[in-house]
Amino acid sequence: MIRGIVACGCGSRSASFGGPGVFAASSFKTGRSGGGGAITMSEGCCGDIGSSVTQSHGTFSLAAAVRIPIYQGGRIRADVEQADAQLQQRRSEAEDLRGKIDNDVRTAFLDLRSAEEQLRLAQSSIQLAKQQLQQSQDRFGAGVTNNIEVVQAQESVVASNDNFISSLYSYNLAKASLARALGLTPDAFKRFIEGAK
Repeated sequence: MIRGIVACGCGSRSASFGGPGVFAASSFKTGRSGGGGAITMSEGCCGDIGSSVTQSHGTFSLAAAVRIPIYQGGRIRADVEQADAQLQQRRSEAEDLRGKIDNDVRTAFLDLRSAEEQLRLAQSSIQLAKQQLQQSQDRFGAGVTNNIEVVQAQESVVASNDNFISSLYSYNLAKASLARALGLTPDAFKRFIEGAK
């Protein structure tokens, strides 16, 4: 009979605390997030104990647990080292990218200067070929030479024009390579190409 009453009292009191097995708990964590130990304390009321109803006393329970993560310290240290390694890798990749960009810009700039010199040389070659053609035509008109010299001078003018076209193509290609190395937008690229003529 006492057991029945205790069971009934335990059921009714635990109902007032939110149901059987519900305990208020508080925990205290130490150390880094996820890496420290924890102390957990739980307390609650379970029922009455005694030989009769008049001699019954309420019973309380108190539980404490200590959690000490022995192996998590190494895991956290490994996670931190992994994050540091990834950060160092990203820094190295950024430095590598800066070096690659610097190399691309320098190479494109030197190619542009070389193409510019070739273009100037081709322009002067055209002027020289035209002067030689004019002189050949004057000598032919004076009767000093035959038309073979005039034809050869005309071929020289055509070859100089072809060389100029090839040099102009190389010059524009070098400008495009420099604009690409600089990372210019299409509008800025168009202004760069038109402004550098």
